[in-house]
Amino acid sequence: MPHRFALIGCGGMGRRHLRGFATLAQVRPGLVELAAVVDVAEERAAFLAGEAEELLGRRPAVFQTLEAAARGTPDLEAVDIVTVASTHHVLAPQALELGLHVLVEKPVAVTVRGGRRVIDTARRTGKLVSVAENYRRDPMARLARALIDARAVGVPRSVLDLHFGGGDRL
Repeated sequence: MPHRFALIGCGGMGRRHLRGFATLAQVRPGLVELAAVVDVAEERAAFLAGEAEELLGRRPAVFQTLEAAARGTPDLEAVDIVTVASTHHVLAPQALELGLHVLVEKPVAVTVRGGRRVIDTARRTGKLVSVAENYRRDPMARLARALIDARAVGVPRSVLDLHFGGGDRL
């Protein structure tokens, strides 16, 4: 039986995560199931549900609140929170309190207090929280670290990272 999750936030990052899960579904069929999408803007959630149907062959249920998704989605196990950063410290503890595991896009919170709230709630509920921090495993970041550690490039004095993001890839 697949692990059922809800995608919370159906904007640009939600679309990127959807494509990541579609790739995961191709590589490991039956591992996960996108059971619900949640967004305060119902039309945005409905649009992403349509994209999910095209990519995954199944249309997830559409909700406007996390609580409604948890109540209305049988056997929901986890959420993937990809809303604006200022909401992470509110939605993650709410999901944990509802008995759901949480994957939250970086940053986990915008304040130390918010981060502690997420951690404390996870410890109290015994549910898992993971932060979607992909740069640690980025091949170019790992190469740069290896070159610095090997002193192949000398001692860095400053770093300028010009990055142009976007697209639909994680």
